[in-house]
Amino acid sequence: GEGEPINPILIVRAAWDINTAYANARIKVSKGRARSTAKKGVMAGDIRRIRTEDRPLYADHVVVGWKEGTVLDNKGKPVEFTQEDATDFLKAIPDNDFDELREFCNNHVNWGQDPLDGEDVVGNSSSD
Repeated sequence: GEGEPINPILIVRAAWDINTAYANARIKVSKGRARSTAKKGVMAGDIRRIRTEDRPLYADHVVVGWKEGTVLDNKGKPVEFTQEDATDFLKAIPDNDFDELREFCNNHVNWGQDPLDGEDVVGNSSSD
């Protein structure tokens, strides 16, 4: 009904090595810290840093669109999909929502024969 929240529906690609653009960008971003991680192991700060690094990478290589009318600006007006708006959107959503998106995109079970051509659609909303 009127005034009910709209759940954004994102059109996404797989986020593992089959998506070579994403995989290469992820490797490039993480190269610098590989040696220090090997020495001390993965820490909580690393998890937060990886999530922060992934937001623009997802905007560039994983999120390829959204269902029209499901992403709204702060005035409630629909936002057309652009790379820049995808970056802003992914930076603005809560960590748990972004983590759900990452889980979906990384889960091989969610994808058919061609995870890059047959983009799947995922709703990304806070679970209460």
